[in-house]
Amino acid sequence: MKIRILLTGAATLVGAEILKELLLRSDVEAILLLMPAEEATRRRDLERLEAYLGTMPSSVTPVAGDLRLPRFGLSPDAWEELAASFDIAFHCAQREVKDQKLELARQANVQPLETWIQLLDHNPKLRLHHLSTAFIGGTRRGLLTEFDLNCGQGFHNAWERSMFEAEVRLRESSASERVTIYRPSHILGRAATGEAFNFGGAYPLLATLAAARVLPGDARARIDFVTADYVAASMVALACSGATGTFHLACGWETSLPVRQAADLAAKGLGRSRGARLLPRGVAWPLRLSGTATLGGLASRSIAFTSARDLLHQSPVFDTYLADLALAPLGITRPVPLNWLETTVLRAEAQHWKAPPVEECKKPSAESSLPVAAA
Repeated sequence: MKIRILLTGAATLVGAEILKELLLRSDVEAILLLMPAEEATRRRDLERLEAYLGTMPSSVTPVAGDLRLPRFGLSPDAWEELAASFDIAFHCAQREVKDQKLELARQANVQPLETWIQLLDHNPKLRLHHLSTAFIGGTRRGLLTEFDLNCGQGFHNAWERSMFEAEVRLRESSASERVTIYRPSHILGRAATGEAFNFGGAYPLLATLAAARVLPGDARARIDFVTADYVAASMVALACSGATGTFHLACGWETSLPVRQAADLAAKGLGRSRGARLLPRGVAWPLRLSGTATLGGLASRSIAFTSARDLLHQSPVFDTYLADLALAPLGITRPVPLNWLETTVLRAEAQHWKAPPVEECKKPSAESSLPVAAA
C-alpha cells in the first residue's frame, strides 16, 4: 500500500535524514514538507536540502505554514486539503536552544501540538510520529524507562521542560493511541562518515569537549551519543511498520562512553594529546571562561560551561528495551559511539564547525493560501 507523508523540520539534523530515508522507500507515494511561511527562508532551506540530498523528485511538495498558528497559518480550505493529504506525519521541528527562554520554547515546542491534535481528531486514520528527547528526564538520576514521564524531575533549561510538557499534552489528548514518541539522546551526524546536515543537536557539547582545557564534569559518568541516521532510520522503519508507544533511541548504558573517554576521543579528533581536565563543579566554576573553549561559534563560553556543568555528570540512564525489541526484526542496530565519535569530530573540523542559523520566533505571519498536494 502506498503511503503519503507530512514532515516538519526537514531542514534539521534529524529531519534531513528522515527525508533521505523516505526518498529511498518505494512505498512512499508523496511527501509534503511543512516549511517556513517566509519565502526567502523556505527557499534557503530547500536549497540546503538539495545540496545535501540531491534534487528533489516531483513526489516532494513544500507547503508554506507557521507551526505556532492555528491551522499552521493555513486558510480553512487549505487546512482541510492538508488534513486529507497524508497518512503519516513526522513532527521534527523544534526549538532546541539550551537556554531559559521558556515562552519561546513553549511557542515552538508545545503550541503546535494543538493543531496536530485537531488534525488527528479530524481524520481518525492519521498517525503522528513525534520527535521528543530522552532529556525529558531532566535532573532525574537512575534508570529512565520508555514508560516513564512525570517522575518529579526538575529541568536544566527551557528546552527540556517544553519537550516534557509536549509529551504530557500528547499523552492527555484524545488521540494519544495514534501518537508514537521517539526519545533520542545526544544526536550527532552519520555513523559511517560523520557527515551532518547541520551542526545542531549535540554538536555544541561535542565542540566543547573537543576544544576545552578545563570543564566541570565527572570523569566516570557515562554520556550517551547516537547518530542522526540511526534515529531517522529507526523512526521511519517503526512508523511504516505501524509501531506505537514510546521508544528510546539511545546507545544505552553498555555502549555509552565514560566522560573521560569521550573527552579524549573528541580531543584526538582535533589532534590534541588529551581531552579537557574534568574538575568538580565548585572547583571548576572560577575557571568557567578561561578554561572553556568552543568551535565555530556553536556556543558562547558561558553557555558551553553551563552545558558541561549540566550534562557531564551522571544524567538519567536510558533504557532501550522497547526500541531494541521493535527494531531487531527490522534489522536496525544501535551504532557504538566508540567506533564513530572521533570520525564525527574530524568531519566537523573539516567543515569548520559552521553553526546552523538560529532563528527566534517572529511575529506570526498572516494566513497562507498556498496550494498543498492533492489528496
